[in-house]
Amino acid sequence: MKNTKIDNTLNQVSYSKTLFSKVFIFIIYRIPNMINSLISYMGGKFKMRKELQEVFQILSQKNTYTTFIDGFFGMGGSLKALSDALLKHGVKKIIVNDINPCIINMHKCIRNNRDEMVNYFLETIRKDVVIPHGKLHISVEDFIEFKKILVQRFYTLQDKREYGVETSTLFIMLSAFNFSGVVTFKKDGIINFSNAIYDHKDINDLLFNTIKRIDTFSELYNKFDMEFYNTDYFQLHHRFKGLKNTLWNIDTV
Repeated sequence: MKNTKIDNTLNQVSYSKTLFSKVFIFIIYRIPNMINSLISYMGGKFKMRKELQEVFQILSQKNTYTTFIDGFFGMGGSLKALSDALLKHGVKKIIVNDINPCIINMHKCIRNNRDEMVNYFLETIRKDVVIPHGKLHISVEDFIEFKKILVQRFYTLQDKREYGVETSTLFIMLSAFNFSGVVTFKKDGIINFSNAIYDHKDINDLLFNTIKRIDTFSELYNKFDMEFYNTDYFQLHHRFKGLKNTLWNIDTV
């Protein structure tokens, strides 16, 4: 569908939250795109899928695993890369940890609160983009102002340590621009975003791939029995070091 047709269609249905959601989802899934990463960034491990699977194949020939523990889960690239091999081997128990509370709660929300996250995203686009502008494809200048609103909402929630559906969805939306270095993590776990937009393609990534990212990883996570931890790695290791038939993934920062 051409941009003008998409804009006209979404503008016409924007008065109805339900109808807007159905039309928007129908549109984005007409755009083919394979989602391999929850958030694309330079250190993502999915690009090492071949190497990780080769290592697992060697290890699994001599060992029987029932549990996979990732002490530095990050964006979950290692699990995505190994997921098929783990399932084939019979590994169902997945224990993941990240020191950043926003990130680990984001993964938890993706698994358990998929619908709420998608609804929050759709309502944000409807109320903050389509209704005020009468279209989805707004100018870069208008989009920068929209991004500033999202950043401020994220900071407000982060300041109150409210790491739930809203914070998790906003993090994924804002991270669509992170190839340009607009996401920084402080030692205390605080996440900072810039208000800049450096690549117009990132706008389309946010608009058309956010729901696909949530869907892809929600489906993946629900194939496993998952536990989520937000703790120091050494505390995690002390807790599970005696667990048998366990494969540890230690991908440090």
